[in-house]
Amino acid sequence: KPRADAAGTMTRRKSPKRGRVEDLFWETVSFPHLLTHDNFALEVLLVQAEEVWRRAEKTRGWRRRGWRVDEHRLLEVVDRRLFATSQHWRALLPSTLPDPFTTRDLADATGIRLRLAQKMVYCLRAMDVIDRVGKRGRYNQYARVDKAGPSAV
Repeated sequence: KPRADAAGTMTRRKSPKRGRVEDLFWETVSFPHLLTHDNFALEVLLVQAEEVWRRAEKTRGWRRRGWRVDEHRLLEVVDRRLFATSQHWRALLPSTLPDPFTTRDLADATGIRLRLAQKMVYCLRAMDVIDRVGKRGRYNQYARVDKAGPSAV
């Protein structure tokens, strides 16, 4: 929401929200089988953007307290990633990940939340990038799938 300094000039506030490439799994969990299709490629852009807020004449809810987003401005394209083959998806798995690994191991190695790591594993498994190879406690264990098949445990 806009803030004005003592002179009445509008100021900027940095948003605490930070996006990552892995955040795309919040959306792709609905169609993971399409992600490795021969005729499908997904290009992900990480951007810096700003929102311009203004005072609304009519309030539509208590949450925004009379403010509404008036405009979105693209400031900069920070990164661009293309996902066209299973190799591109496999590159999202960090090299420090143990083999076999659990969703907890993936969350710790990448610094993402466990719930997002679970969605990531669901998608990668549907794309045949990883395969379930066993269990450790209550966690399923997964391994990267090579050309010949899943790695031996």
